[in-house]
Amino acid sequence: MVQNQDKFNHIILFYKEAFIEVHEKAVKPYLKCEQLYPVDYEIENLFTSYKERKLEHDITRGSKKALKKIRKEGIEKLRS
Repeated sequence: MVQNQDKFNHIILFYKEAFIEVHEKAVKPYLKCEQLYPVDYEIENLFTSYKERKLEHDITRGSKKALKKIRKEGIEKLRS
């Protein structure tokens, strides 16, 4: 997965669970995006962990346990 390139033609790649910066000429694509992912695939899932996606899903469906967890984390941040 590639993010935008800068003025020096460096691109940021997601490789082995980390983001690395390389020059665009050092990278050669061998598959098109359409071949890797189905049309309705959410590319955002590549950059978020399972825990983050689950928490977001729990919040949207109104899970009291998830909201309680968020409140607890907020209180802990205020105390520190």
